[in-house]
Amino acid sequence: AEGRGESAEAVSALRDAALLLGVEEQEDLAAVQSELHGLGSTFYEYNEMVLQFGYLAMFAVAFPPAAALALGNNVIEQRTDGFKLLWDSKRVEYEGATGIAPWDRILRAMEVASVLTNMGVYLLVSPQLRAQEPLWQGIYLGAVAVGIYLVKLVIAALVPDVPDTVRVAVAKEKWRVDTIIKHEERRAAQRAGNAADVREDEEGESTDSESTDAGAES
Repeated sequence: AEGRGESAEAVSALRDAALLLGVEEQEDLAAVQSELHGLGSTFYEYNEMVLQFGYLAMFAVAFPPAAALALGNNVIEQRTDGFKLLWDSKRVEYEGATGIAPWDRILRAMEVASVLTNMGVYLLVSPQLRAQEPLWQGIYLGAVAVGIYLVKLVIAALVPDVPDTVRVAVAKEKWRVDTIIKHEERRAAQRAGNAADVREDEEGESTDSESTDAGAES
């Protein structure tokens, strides 16, 4: 009963927060739900994409056209989300990040598991392979798995993680930022130096006026 009560309270809080933020569509509730659970605004977005990748990679043999269908779905969703962000909602606050954190390790683990699951599915549906002895089945599956891993390593070595255009753009942006920072530092130093000169001039004038007053009194 307590669990159902807490669940009802969470659903009620989610609904209230959605109404407060003007969220009407079901797809937009992911960010609100993530924030309510303290998971960050992008948790459920990443979770959705990782689940999709897992189904596609781990059961590709069962339904090969799924990859094309997922690509079409992602292109449409990218365009619709972009339209909503640009024209139908407030500007999103920028949050810097150096990577996708633990999601990268999850995706790499799925890559390894997908080879095993696809080989297992192939073993179940292939009459020729099922007719072989278990020893030869294991040797065949192991050889195929090792070959796929080697191909993956070769592709990973040939394809850079960061394209050259992106690397050049990042270097240019870093140079601009460094240039602006150095320019502001020089301006701040000049302002500080001018302020010090003004103080010295004022102190000098004050000293001269005191000396003149003292001479006049004598």
